[in-house]
Amino acid sequence: MFVAILFSVISAANSGVRPDTPPQLRTKSAPAAMAGQSYELALAVVGGDGQYRWQAIGLPDGMGLSEDGVVQGTPIREQTAVVWVSVTDGAGRRGEGEVRFEVRPSGSGAVQQVRPRIVDKVLLLDGATAGRPYEHQFRSESGIPPYRWTSSPLPDGLKLLPNGVLTGRADEAGTSTFAVSMIDGSGALVSQEVRLVVREAPESWLWWFLGWVKTVIEWLGYFCVAVNFVFLIFGVPAHAGTPPIWKILKIRKRSA
Repeated sequence: MFVAILFSVISAANSGVRPDTPPQLRTKSAPAAMAGQSYELALAVVGGDGQYRWQAIGLPDGMGLSEDGVVQGTPIREQTAVVWVSVTDGAGRRGEGEVRFEVRPSGSGAVQQVRPRIVDKVLLLDGATAGRPYEHQFRSESGIPPYRWTSSPLPDGLKLLPNGVLTGRADEAGTSTFAVSMIDGSGALVSQEVRLVVREAPESWLWWFLGWVKTVIEWLGYFCVAVNFVFLIFGVPAHAGTPPIWKILKIRKRSA
């Protein structure tokens, strides 16, 4: 770990600066950082009341400024940056200045800005079933963490979490196509088309049984209608004493 530490606060008593003076930034240049290695630098300030609030604009990629005035992080590439730094004390008095940062390559330890790529080249997802829980984790094999995931509109019931987990219960069976996008810590963006196949959920034993009962009842109804039709046409009476229809028609013809 490459660490550069300067005194973050020089008290008024030690420096001869009165505590009622505005804060003054004493750090003008910073020790060089190495790409791919941890870096830490406490900025020096004098004056003010000691209750400092810090702000920095233009820090090298991969580095940030903490609330107590410490520049820290892991720079990701060779870079030279002139950073604007502002420090404000509890009374609202402000001091500001520029600090020069240099990030040098560190040979094999340097972090290259490799374009992120979604791992496994997943184009087809076919393990989802309508109405049942589903989950799939998208991953990236390159790029700079942290990763943030988004997508185009998904099938009803599903959602993509910022960590790349596709989860939920698909409302309907069918095939849909959507785009999944990932942005890494350096702002690089990669997208991929994904086809999701949602299968019909198999019927439960209860619905199968109710369907079987329904079928039996329907066929019993057809059978009863057919039997009564045969009785009516061929003279096998449905009730004792009822003549067949051809006899009824013959009697009516004679009466006429």
